[in-house]
Amino acid sequence: MPSQLLQYVEIGYRYAERRTGDLPTGRRIRPQPRIGHLEGNTRPWRPVVIHHSAALGLPQPGRLRTTAARLGLHGTLRALAAVLAAAATVPLVAPSADAHAELKSITPEHKSVQTASPNQVVLTFNQPVNSQFTVIRVTGPDGARADSGSALVGRAVVRQGLMPLTKPGAYQVAYRTVSVDGHVISGAREFTFKPGPVAPQPSAASAPAGSVPTPTQTQRPGEQSSSGFSWGLILLGAVGAAVVAAAAMSFRRGRRRAR
Repeated sequence: MPSQLLQYVEIGYRYAERRTGDLPTGRRIRPQPRIGHLEGNTRPWRPVVIHHSAALGLPQPGRLRTTAARLGLHGTLRALAAVLAAAATVPLVAPSADAHAELKSITPEHKSVQTASPNQVVLTFNQPVNSQFTVIRVTGPDGARADSGSALVGRAVVRQGLMPLTKPGAYQVAYRTVSVDGHVISGAREFTFKPGPVAPQPSAASAPAGSVPTPTQTQRPGEQSSSGFSWGLILLGAVGAAVVAAAAMSFRRGRRRAR
């Protein structure tokens, strides 16, 4: 844009030199009344090049300044919009970069009382953890290990099997793992195992004295098979008699029709 403006100015000076005679470089003259100014006009005068640039059909310097101002305003607005967009994304990105994985929940819950022996401990984190660096240790009230096998990691959920608990008291669950961003997570939780009273099982001696077990009648295999065989013969005889009666009736009808 500055090079074009200088070119327009140079063309204007050349045109003014042809119209007014010899015009030294850089010299400014007052516009003549024929160009549009009246005698005694108190408005500030302008160089001839500004008036003759419009006569040549060239862009006037005022318009050039307006266009440059618009371009500068647009550039400023774009820069301001970019800064605002970057500032809006900073609060969204910064917490995720600084946040580390942490334990969200554990089952059995911390400081809870369990009346039945749990078969596993489940730890849930807010981010996935590394399965290669995850260790869970469960110790009983006497310091003995109560965990069984290795921990099973499913992204953000870790499961640790337990042996059947027999001793009542406080059990401590110590965990140590590494999140996906390399942050080490460790801590300890505990629960209390307090088994409830065991209901007594009914025995034979506790049965009522007046109740005498009644013997059940059992059928011998021979008797059951003989009764089934007799019923089969009776059914077979009835079917045979019905067939003979039907044959006799049809024979009689045939003879009557023949007569």
